[in-house]
Amino acid sequence: MNALLFYPCPHRVTGNSQRIRRRIHRVLKQENLKGVIAIVLLAVVGFACNSTGEPHTIKSKDGKYEFTVPGNMSESPGLSKDAQLTAASKANELYVFVLANKKSDYASGQTLDHHTDILRKAVLDELKDGDATSPEKVTVNGNEARRYRVSGVRDGVKLAYFMTIVETADHFHHIWAWTEGSKAGENGPILNQIADSYRINP
Repeated sequence: MNALLFYPCPHRVTGNSQRIRRRIHRVLKQENLKGVIAIVLLAVVGFACNSTGEPHTIKSKDGKYEFTVPGNMSESPGLSKDAQLTAASKANELYVFVLANKKSDYASGQTLDHHTDILRKAVLDELKDGDATSPEKVTVNGNEARRYRVSGVRDGVKLAYFMTIVETADHFHHIWAWTEGSKAGENGPILNQIADSYRINP
């Protein structure tokens, strides 16, 4: 099973929760992911080079964003063409990417709690037997954030998403991290640690 087939990727949206739900639904549709799958399969060969070793930092092309990942994870642009950061370990079923979304792309005055709630409900709507924890208040490198876990079944496969939404002055940063449902207990702390390492450079 390849968990890469089922990630929900909310691209930039404007307007209300219905629009966000429609966008997530479209991206989840299998036909929209064929190109991504091909890129990821080509990238899998590169995962082995960091199968062991110390944690390392991955930076965005412009150097503005970064996070630290275990030695068995490598940059994986195929996860999302719009992401500022990506990393994956197919062998260990660890996947993460970051989308830095401008607040101006969303409804005016949207708070972090409201924004988090809309995304949480939208993902739940796309999963069978979906279940989610309540958002937890956390701090990521000095920035206010919310974190929650969503689990459920998509196309017969159980997945667990560990979501962290970070607010800065002009952006909502979506840290999408996920794994197979059976590995949630083992991989969840690792994915949250990656989210905690997320940094925005001046």
